Amino acid sequence: MKFSDTRLPTVLAGLVFLPTLTEHPYLDPGSGSFILQMLIAGAAGAVFILRNQIARFFGFFHRNKNSDKKAETKRVTKRNAK
Repeated sequence: MKFSDTRLPTVLAGLVFLPTLTEHPYLDPGSGSFILQMLIAGAAGAVFILRNQIARFFGFFHRNKNSDKKAETKRVTKRNAK
């Protein structure tokens, strides 16, 4: 089989799948609601993740006095328990 013999059926098969200019996509209200819900959920999830990551980043540099007191209390009680 030569190259020219396979080219014509390939071109014809490609033309069958080309969209026409008169076709319009159909989007029913259920699909639109689902797409809107996905966009809102994605935005809310992104805000939640970013807020937590920023808090973890700044929390690394922030020293909490209450946690220092709790740690000192634990050390003292362990010494007294022995």
